[in-house]
Amino acid sequence: LALVREARRSGTGDFIDLSIQAYVASVLEVAIPAYSYTGNVVTRLHQRSLIPWRIFQAKDRPIFIVCVEQDQWERLVEFMGTPDWTTLDVFADQQNRAENQDLVHTFVQEFVSDWIADDLYHAAQKHRVCVAPVLSLGEISGNEHLRARNFFTQVERGAGESVQHMASAVLGTQGRADIARPAPTLGEHNPDLGTLPAREPAQASTSPTLPLDGVRVLDLTWAWAGPFATLNLAHLGAQVIRIESEKRADLYRRFSVCPEGVEQTLNTSGMFNQWNQGKSSITIDLGSSEGVQLVRELVKHSDVVVQNFATGVIDRLGLGYEALRSINPGIILASISGYGQSGPYREYMGYGPAIPPLTG
Repeated sequence: LALVREARRSGTGDFIDLSIQAYVASVLEVAIPAYSYTGNVVTRLHQRSLIPWRIFQAKDRPIFIVCVEQDQWERLVEFMGTPDWTTLDVFADQQNRAENQDLVHTFVQEFVSDWIADDLYHAAQKHRVCVAPVLSLGEISGNEHLRARNFFTQVERGAGESVQHMASAVLGTQGRADIARPAPTLGEHNPDLGTLPAREPAQASTSPTLPLDGVRVLDLTWAWAGPFATLNLAHLGAQVIRIESEKRADLYRRFSVCPEGVEQTLNTSGMFNQWNQGKSSITIDLGSSEGVQLVRELVKHSDVVVQNFATGVIDRLGLGYEALRSINPGIILASISGYGQSGPYREYMGYGPAIPPLTG
């Protein structure tokens, strides 16, 4: 898409060579940095370092729980009623829980087994704990949150027949893009192949540039999903300016993924370095009015803002879409979150590992 955009702008074509293997490697998150920096091979059976992290069995069906940050564990403990076992030193921090994860999971399973999965899901989410039920396709189809977000659409197939499809993945200010027509039946469009409009040939470039050269992106993201999005924009030539906080360093800066003999600092984590190649970085205190004003000044001279704060945070900072558009009418705000910016579950906590259970 970036190359199509550039070809239309410049009249100069390009050549795309896409390796499926390279793309799959790019989305493995932990595996590539772990091997590159430490020589460890991550398998499906490797021991997790963030505990609890598992699918548990509720009364009626399975449910997933993960605590990525210490404060999330503390909220889970409070939600469980602070049972005696949670006060033991062996469960006090991430490292101890990782070393005793079988015990943690056994105790959490005892708690979960008394719950109906949906009841646990909604009650735990009110405590800001990342819990996700394992849904069937039927449950996904009837999900009130997806319905409220118009995630499904009816597509007419002719002869009065219609079928339900998932709509466009992206929800913008104008809604979701329509599905223009159903998939063709076998041979349906064969007669039209000889009548396709002629296209002007693109000229070969003598001084090729990357397709997003000249585009400036403000990167207000952390962890994986947001930084991976802006990493791709940087690879395509955009100038990406990463805005960070000194008060709470990026989760991946705090991950211990660095070569043997290298001191672990906020600048030596392979996880962070992998997903932030090609970006500039500055620290701004978004908790101060001066910091927010500095971001607003940067917005004047930018094209895109990408953020993956919890839903509602960007608006409370005074940096929501309407506020940004008043500064720069052409600005694009891309928001990435587990449940989106609208719908009854919009404030629920979601991490990547919670998506497979939620999607069946």
